[in-house]
Amino acid sequence: MQQQGPLGGLLGFNVDPNSGALTSIPGSPFSSGSFLGGPTVEPSGRFLFAGDEPNHTIVGFNIDSATGALARLGSPAPLSARPISLTIVKVP
Repeated sequence: MQQQGPLGGLLGFNVDPNSGALTSIPGSPFSSGSFLGGPTVEPSGRFLFAGDEPNHTIVGFNIDSATGALARLGSPAPLSARPISLTIVKVP
């Protein structure tokens, strides 16, 4: 069965470490109010960022360490161009 979220919603799943089976995270899909692409988790695993191409912004979410649920962080960061993909680099 295919699950589709609302426009701009991010679907979240837990992965069973033994079987690889996916189960939906409570609260998923997580609404962003926009069309997001290229979600990327930063190295600590605490935050997820995604590009909102039509609005030329980057949107951030806090990742709940116990449940995996997403909570939006503040206002989107404006860009002068469309974000096509995101890469997060940890600088030593």
